[in-house]
Amino acid sequence: LYGPCQRAVETLFELAEERNIEVVCSGRSEVRVSGTDGLIEILVSNLLRNAIIYTPAGGRVPVEIVVENDRPYIVVEDNGPGIPAELRDAALQRFIRIPDNLGEGSGLGLAIARRIVELHEGHLALFDSSCGQGLRVEVRFPPRHPERREA
Repeated sequence: LYGPCQRAVETLFELAEERNIEVVCSGRSEVRVSGTDGLIEILVSNLLRNAIIYTPAGGRVPVEIVVENDRPYIVVEDNGPGIPAELRDAALQRFIRIPDNLGEGSGLGLAIARRIVELHEGHLALFDSSCGQGLRVEVRFPPRHPERREA
């Protein structure tokens, strides 16, 4: 997971730099999941792009790779406006934009991320950020399947 996450961070470096946002990738570099590197990189890029766009200038966006109960997962957090709990399911649908959010885009980023997670037999969930304000996105993958290629 660390390789696709790090490549996503590198891809979005200029956007983060323009907005004076620090993006930090941390966690377990040896964690692997069954799947496709390219799709996981797109997944993380979509989550990071949203986090960077919605984080106020001078903010920080942590990306963490974690293993809990033998299940690997990725956490991306921001301290932007967040998504109200009652709108989170809708936010995962195509072309949905949350009212009053100032970010740009077509409303596809979270829907694409959710679909990639589904293809990897995982689960994507939205929570309040542990930063006090903002959004926390958790992508949980299943335990590895030895017969599939690992990312």
